[in-house]
Amino acid sequence: MPARATLLAGLVLAAALGIRFHALFGEDLSQVALVAERGGYQAHPNGLPAADLRFVIWLVARNARTLLTQPGQLMAAELCHPAESALALGEPGVTLGLLGAPAWALCGDPLLAFHTALLGSIWLAGFAMFWLVRAWTGSAVAGVAAGLLFAFHPARIADVIHPYIWDNAWLVFGLFFAERLFANGRWRDALMLAVCCVLQLGGSLYPLAGGLALALPLLVWLLWRHGLKALRPGPVLLVVVLVGVAAVALFTPYLELREAGMLEPRFKRYLAWSQLLPGEAFFPGFLLLLLVAAGLLLRPRDKAPDPRWALLVGALLAAYLAAGGTAGENLLAIARGGSFVVILPNLYAALAAVVPGLDVVRAPANLYTATHLALCVLAGFGAAALLRLAPVRYATAAAALLLALAALAALRPPLPGVQPAPRLVAVRVAPDPAEVDFYADLADAGNDGPIVELPYDPRDMRRTSTAVLLSAYHRRRTAACWGSRRPDHVAEIQNLAGQLPKAAGVEGLAEMGFTTVVRRQPVGLPRAAWWHPRQVEALSDGTLRRLAASGELRAYRIADGAEPRVPASN
Repeated sequence: MPARATLLAGLVLAAALGIRFHALFGEDLSQVALVAERGGYQAHPNGLPAADLRFVIWLVARNARTLLTQPGQLMAAELCHPAESALALGEPGVTLGLLGAPAWALCGDPLLAFHTALLGSIWLAGFAMFWLVRAWTGSAVAGVAAGLLFAFHPARIADVIHPYIWDNAWLVFGLFFAERLFANGRWRDALMLAVCCVLQLGGSLYPLAGGLALALPLLVWLLWRHGLKALRPGPVLLVVVLVGVAAVALFTPYLELREAGMLEPRFKRYLAWSQLLPGEAFFPGFLLLLLVAAGLLLRPRDKAPDPRWALLVGALLAAYLAAGGTAGENLLAIARGGSFVVILPNLYAALAAVVPGLDVVRAPANLYTATHLALCVLAGFGAAALLRLAPVRYATAAAALLLALAALAALRPPLPGVQPAPRLVAVRVAPDPAEVDFYADLADAGNDGPIVELPYDPRDMRRTSTAVLLSAYHRRRTAACWGSRRPDHVAEIQNLAGQLPKAAGVEGLAEMGFTTVVRRQPVGLPRAAWWHPRQVEALSDGTLRRLAASGELRAYRIADGAEPRVPASN
């Protein structure tokens, strides 16, 4: 029966995934990606959402390829040349790369790897919640209901552009194995807990920081429930060593950049308490809140784990950290149309002053994902308790009703009286195949060194993110930069690029290790006289020579001569 229930749960979650992402049906998955219609993409197709989408596609594809071919170079991303450890300039996204690796191994296509990672992370989130709730409550139906509410929350679906923010399935699996380790002290549970922790480390700072808010009260609960009698030094040491090694490998580049002054604290976007109200982005949903209330008020089955109050404390702590506390609106006052504001201590800012890494997080509001996780586990307890109250002859009908309500709350189909979930639409994001072929032809001709793509303007989000996405196809080091931070040398590259094709600009780029300049000349726009092939050679003193031309693109080789240099700070 457990194997059958597991299979059925997986199929239900897969069906929900198909329903929610039906906009992909009939589309060429190597050309399009889904965006939420209310996510701002269509209003600004060349703005920040579109640029972030191109970056995340690159991030998943690049990490998938690197994990399969050069895992030792994981942090040495090709962007922002000549920076070292460039992956540390933004979200690592290593876990998403791992999920996209099978698709990359089979077809080598960046968008297919991205789709595999996106859909896989959502399905895994639902399955992890099912697994945990069933283990702690004994009810597979309650587990499926909680899994639906967890994996398909409208806020998660509305932000498919940033899947790393919600990549916390590993935390759910980790709770399952942590409880087993404290209960039995077995090596296999320790190994699986370590794997879950490592995978969560490789995702994003947002679910990691939120997970730490849950970890403290849950650790107190585990110690209260099991004590230390079942724990043995060996399995505990295994967890500590594996997680420690992974943390050092992943976060040392971040700390080095921080010491170099490249990860200075920036503005913070905290959660507004009003966003938790009905109709707002982070509203948990009426069914979820009802099941949470049932979970807190009704006793779980005898001898079952009972982490309910630890989960509640963790949920509140994560929400408080997400809100910052600097000016948290009073929810009751808002509900009554008032404007009363309470001033609370900013616990996040206090922790960021002493915990390395928290000060560089730009949007603590996303720590709310941990609150949602805890609420879904509590909802699983509530669903299981309500199902136990149902008379035996109505047990099947009660289970069917619960699953139907959970599916309705999670998927929000277009029915009267149901607030629809964000509609997903397919948009073309893949680069022009002719441009991909252009870079492939350069590589075939032996030109495969670092490139500068002109016009080079880091403020131009469309051009910069397009160059970033192209690098997922040609796999070369590039001056293009996108992420949470930009290296100091970006301004230097921009200055040198502005001097091209004069010799001073060419020589400066050569000293930074660049071998190629690719210039985009939009059709119909006047061409600067000095970019005529003969003028290029004359102005550059022969150090810049034309290699190839195709459509809007022109490639120039930087002649040998200057010795490359790499800025010491990077």
